[in-house]
Amino acid sequence: MFVLLCAFFPFVLALVVWLVHVLVGRTLKPVEEIRSEVSQISTTDLSARITVSESGDEIAALADTMNSMLDRLEDSYSRQLQFVGDASHELRSPLVTLVGIVDLAIKTGQPIDVATADQILKPEVTRLRDLITDLLLLASADERGLRLTTVDVDLDDLVDEEVRRSELSHDISIEATIVPTRMVGDPQRLSSMIRNILDNAIRYSSERVSVRMSVDDARRTVRVEVSDDGPGIADDAKDHVFDRFVRLDPERDRRGGGTGLGLAIVSVIVRAHHGNVRALDSEFGGTTIRIELPLDVAD
Repeated sequence: MFVLLCAFFPFVLALVVWLVHVLVGRTLKPVEEIRSEVSQISTTDLSARITVSESGDEIAALADTMNSMLDRLEDSYSRQLQFVGDASHELRSPLVTLVGIVDLAIKTGQPIDVATADQILKPEVTRLRDLITDLLLLASADERGLRLTTVDVDLDDLVDEEVRRSELSHDISIEATIVPTRMVGDPQRLSSMIRNILDNAIRYSSERVSVRMSVDDARRTVRVEVSDDGPGIADDAKDHVFDRFVRLDPERDRRGGGTGLGLAIVSVIVRAHHGNVRALDSEFGGTTIRIELPLDVAD
């Protein structure tokens, strides 16, 4: 019996190994098909998707998950391409002006006069500086999130300071309702957020801008609303005003219309403070940018 068992054992073992190989191969075949389809997707064309079987098993769930990931990658890739294209276009405009003036001075042998430096060179250089600063901030936020240095902040003091700055720099009177508000946040980022909203409101206003603050003690939140009496924003465009390089008025020149990054930066700062921001119709017929921030930033 022992001799018979020893004689047949290698054949039984070989049969078991073959069966395991066949069964494992059949089980892993759909996984290999998914791997093969993924390997054929080009980095320059992320539109292809993996075939999802109708079995409803774990393999189908894996394929569906892979397709969801590819959707996110394609969307991110498209937004990055759009961002790079828009940034290149925006940077090219002031550079062309600067190079043109320098070339003209070289060809004519005449120095650049003070009026040209003040009226053309300085605004273009300032615009270029602001663009680069904004682009670096957004690139940093995309890469690792916006870093905050959080401390106890008197938000009302920041709002009051930015309102006064705006009134002096734009020769405008701003209606301000400011209430004492202490919160946890990054004072530099919060000041930048308020400044960008005010600059945007003033840019599009006719003659009226208002700032209103209110605190909800029950929800532990503060609300800041900046309103103008400008042309307003169409309902279908309200969700896009916080996108990068968005200008709702195509006829407005770039110098008057800003960099197109102000409200995008506002959105990044608000999200970093775990708040939310919306564009609404204002009671003056223009636009209201409403920000709600928690008084205590979550970890």
